[in-house]
Amino acid sequence: MALKECKPDMVTYNVMINGFRKVKDFEAAYRVLEDRAEKWCKPDVISYNMLIGGLCKEGRWSEANDLFEDMPRQGCKPDVVSYRLLFDGLCGGLQFKEAAFVLDEMIFKGYVPHSASIHKFVSRLCQDGNMKLLLMVLNSLAKGNAIDQDTWLMVISKVYQEDKLSIVSEILDALML
Repeated sequence: MALKECKPDMVTYNVMINGFRKVKDFEAAYRVLEDRAEKWCKPDVISYNMLIGGLCKEGRWSEANDLFEDMPRQGCKPDVVSYRLLFDGLCGGLQFKEAAFVLDEMIFKGYVPHSASIHKFVSRLCQDGNMKLLLMVLNSLAKGNAIDQDTWLMVISKVYQEDKLSIVSEILDALML
């Protein structure tokens, strides 16, 4: 029996990308992504999410962010998983300003991070004492109705504990101008 030529499909490409991701060979994974695009089999959101998650896990946040930003140019719309992977990766890497930007865009698109991720992020911002960034994040979260009671209580107790009420009101006044 003659073997017919077997052309790879989306699943085949995704398995290859995932395999290269697991062994941390991101250059090979990128080549598969490019090869896939050249063969008229556009990469899908799953392909990108696997790479974004892998890059974040390896501390390569800038590359993950670049890949995330390149998705729409390649005809692939980021989904809630894309945003959550990048947000969690940036938070884990203490890239708070970048994470706040992703969070704001995420909420604007109608997506919300996991509540545990929000709580952890806000907690780190409270620990760092960057009240301006904290207030910007809280404002974004409020727009998306994404703040739970535990997060609010943590913020209130931190502000009260550190007696930063005057600083907070100054920042709020500045933000409202």
